[in-house]
Amino acid sequence: MHYAPKDGSKNGKNTMETLNPLFQQTIGQRIGLSFLDAKAINLAYCQGEHIIYTLR
Repeated sequence: MHYAPKDGSKNGKNTMETLNPLFQQTIGQRIGLSFLDAKAINLAYCQGEHIIYTLR
């Protein structure tokens, strides 16, 4: 399950934070595939072809 960044927070801050702030938007999103989701699909099903992935 994916939750919003502040779900379960008592102080209004993110409940989880990445070590590198540039990756903060890549965790917990519920809109579409994550980079790692697309990579796993590519490795499992796309022998030599790759899904085009863009961050929203």
